Amino acid sequence: MSFVDSWMAPRPGGRSHQGVDIMSPRGTTVVLPVGGRTTFRTGGIGGLTFNLNGDDGNYYYGAHMDSYAGLADGYYPAGTVVGYVGDTGDARGTGTHLHFEIHVGGYGNAVNPYPTTRANC
Repeated sequence: MSFVDSWMAPRPGGRSHQGVDIMSPRGTTVVLPVGGRTTFRTGGIGGLTFNLNGDDGNYYYGAHMDSYAGLADGYYPAGTVVGYVGDTGDARGTGTHLHFEIHVGGYGNAVNPYPTTRANC
């Protein structure tokens, strides 16, 4: 596993990177960082994704998973395996990784997740 601080790096279509890409071998487990209500989506630039409205009031987003762990949308505790690292969506062929975002206070207030990821991984 490796990652660098790529916060706000340019992305195609005039977008900016609002996460950290945690490079890991295909099939590495993806776990929830906190407990909360989790939904799963497929498609678009994220490919296979999870959306987590955390018990701590923050929103978390993970993208590009190879597969899901077979869970339905619902509440899950921290540490629950939700999927496995891949390169779905616009990450196809760029190296397997989990794109991870943190939005303080809820969706729409993205903050640099690198310091938190560095402290916990």
